[in-house]
Amino acid sequence: MKTTTLLIISGSILLFSSVTTQWVIEIVRLFKGFIDHGNEPDGPLLYFTLLSDGLDVARLSIYIVEVGICDFIMVYRLWQVWHRSWPIAMPPSCTYIASMVCGALFIYNKHKLAPNENFFTSSCAPWIAATLTCTVATNIYCSALLSYKVWSTQQAVRHATKYLRSTVASKVVAIIIESALLFTVSNVIMMITYFGQSFAIITSITFAAPLSGIAYCLIIVRFGMGGAFETNGPALSTFNLPSLHSSRPSANLGVAVKPVAINITHELETDGTDDDLAAKTSQTDALHGLGQNYAGSQV
Repeated sequence: MKTTTLLIISGSILLFSSVTTQWVIEIVRLFKGFIDHGNEPDGPLLYFTLLSDGLDVARLSIYIVEVGICDFIMVYRLWQVWHRSWPIAMPPSCTYIASMVCGALFIYNKHKLAPNENFFTSSCAPWIAATLTCTVATNIYCSALLSYKVWSTQQAVRHATKYLRSTVASKVVAIIIESALLFTVSNVIMMITYFGQSFAIITSITFAAPLSGIAYCLIIVRFGMGGAFETNGPALSTFNLPSLHSSRPSANLGVAVKPVAINITHELETDGTDDDLAAKTSQTDALHGLGQNYAGSQV
């Protein structure tokens, strides 16, 4: 089994398991927040901001795993699309490793926080800030370079042949899918809500899980349609440029066309009113000439 195929299968299984587990935890937390603590003054808000809650620590741990899987896939795709160029893949690799280390330290320090401690000013705040910053830097870097590759491929296809043209909408969709822009946008929103010290980060973390799965599944679809990880084709994004040699021979390939002789016979039969005679005429014309542009009209 190829390394790319094994990576896709493993990533799909791990991401499906982690996203599903996180959503189960989210549903349990919703029931506990709005049903068990719904009658208390500010009960749901106090429960959702409770830092020592075991379910909250579990869902954040799973989210770090999801971020690790998606970021690794993005860095790997970037490395493959840019023909395994280590200078290109080195910056996001460093930020990826940093985000994983900071994420692990964030989880380690979070479960030791006091129940009523402020999340934005707690001892784990620097670690979550570093995790979000490194993750967003990795996503923006990879998305920008992948988008550039997709755009350059579209331009190359446009100038190479007039038969493969696409609409503006299809070009934009291709860029969004292949650059995992949905995942990048969700992480940017999460970072903005955190540094703005808004409790909207609770909602953004909740929606980040399915968005990461959707973005990854779209990349899988692209892989099945043409190979979002392919490197054997031209050095132009993940599209495989079709061969420019058409099955129709070109008119300027120097193909010698021999003169063609065409015999045309006309038979005409008429009935006369006076002599009721049938007149038959036969005419044969020999046409000779070179068939200019003849090769271009062959199928």
